[in-house]
Amino acid sequence: MADRAGQRRRVETDIERAALRLFAERGLDGVTVDEIAAAAGVSTRTFFRYFPFKIDVVLAYYRRRQVQVLEALSRRPPHEPAFSALKNALLTVVSEGEDDAELARLRQRVRALIPGWAMGSASATTRDEIAHLVAVRLGVDPTTDVRPYVFVDSAVATANAAHDLWLAGGCHGDVATVVAEALEMLEVGFSAASADVRRHGSWTASSV
Repeated sequence: MADRAGQRRRVETDIERAALRLFAERGLDGVTVDEIAAAAGVSTRTFFRYFPFKIDVVLAYYRRRQVQVLEALSRRPPHEPAFSALKNALLTVVSEGEDDAELARLRQRVRALIPGWAMGSASATTRDEIAHLVAVRLGVDPTTDVRPYVFVDSAVATANAAHDLWLAGGCHGDVATVVAEALEMLEVGFSAASADVRRHGSWTASSV
């Protein structure tokens, strides 16, 4: 079973690398599925077993990372402040590192080609689930209070910016340290927002 999963992951990575190289050269609209499959050394039918559409090749990595952040956040200590928990969840995922510098750079280049790129571009549902966990920690209703989404989107954008800076610098040093320093810039302001909730009452998930 492990060998089969490993083989599937290798094929998926081969398709992703081939697609991103082509996207980086010609843009998403300038590349066909047949061309991606040929460059990856697989059939078009195999491509569709892994990815329903071309855009899914771009989004698959970010969807996996979102789920990892969600899982890491759900494991944080229950009394940890909301932004600290989110920051530490992000750092847990970032600390796993980039084991393929070429893929990391290709993802960055192709991400820049997508107008309006944001965390929700990968999976709006997972983004909502992360925001809900932040809302529970804040004690606010995520359907009426914007702060959970501000926390999530700001933290993710900051982590992405720090990661991109690390890539631009040749991947020198510890990426988690670079991301942590960037997230700490936000933490003071978001701690104040958390304190404001505590002064004005709180909400619990059971209220919904």
